[in-house]
Amino acid sequence: KIPMKYNETYWSLGPESVEYLLNTPHAVFIERGDEAPWAFCHAGMTYKKFDQDPQAFIRNRFISRDPVSGRLLPAQSKNVDGKWYVPEGAKEWYEYWDGRWKVVYGHSVYKEPKIANNTFGIDLGCCFGGYLCALILDPGEPFKFEYVKSNFKYEQQETEGT
Repeated sequence: KIPMKYNETYWSLGPESVEYLLNTPHAVFIERGDEAPWAFCHAGMTYKKFDQDPQAFIRNRFISRDPVSGRLLPAQSKNVDGKWYVPEGAKEWYEYWDGRWKVVYGHSVYKEPKIANNTFGIDLGCCFGGYLCALILDPGEPFKFEYVKSNFKYEQQETEGT
């Protein structure tokens, strides 16, 4: 899928860059001693963890419970007149996470890192003029966050729940 907003950048990529992007993993998993393993992904995880559709790692933000079957299903946001809406009753994916893995994710913009159920939302809206945030894992040390303020000016900045 070609990002519509930046398609000139996409078309300027060389074959090596395109090949690299096509072959990158949807998620990266690491273990640190005896603590819960870590997973790093773009958007989130589903209750299926490793058996999920690879697109869920990239796009998953909200989950809803099917009223008939009781199954948890990815919820699709809807665009109405240029504004995105989450379906009624949908919750952010981490609210259903069981916490056995520590998951670092982006794609949902927050004003500060969001920590819940062993998940760490680190998207602080750099592309909207916010901050670039990194979670640092130094051996033998507790995790920490590092921040860099964006120089980008975005006129319609929206955070927390966009």
